[in-house]
Amino acid sequence: MRYPESMSRTEVLYDYITTVHIGEVSEEKIAEDLYPIYPAVKEGITFHDSTARKMISDDIQKINSDPRFEKIIISSAGTSGVKVATKEEALKFIQKQQMACFKKLKRLSVLTDKVMKQGQINTEGAVYGETV
Repeated sequence: MRYPESMSRTEVLYDYITTVHIGEVSEEKIAEDLYPIYPAVKEGITFHDSTARKMISDDIQKINSDPRFEKIIISSAGTSGVKVATKEEALKFIQKQQMACFKKLKRLSVLTDKVMKQGQINTEGAVYGETV
């Protein structure tokens, strides 16, 4: 497959998933079809442990974090494939992301309470990032 050099790797992946390969596609197939954008798997390394898989996963996170891309890309449950999320899948994905944020906020609150009780910071606030 040929793409203009002006397109970023993330843009190429988005175009591939949303227009070229409609439906679920494995990350391995993406790497094969979009070589040399994604490097070949080195001898003795499984695809799961490959640089290409890591790059594809990173690019999917970038797609889902960038407002320029209109669609949400998800990993298909129980497979190693990715696809454009349906409305229901997108809502479930967003809820899962919200729950992860709530868990992190709760953990941050607990940590803050602990250091306040130890007198490490006061209730008026502290300068975050200060070194001891």
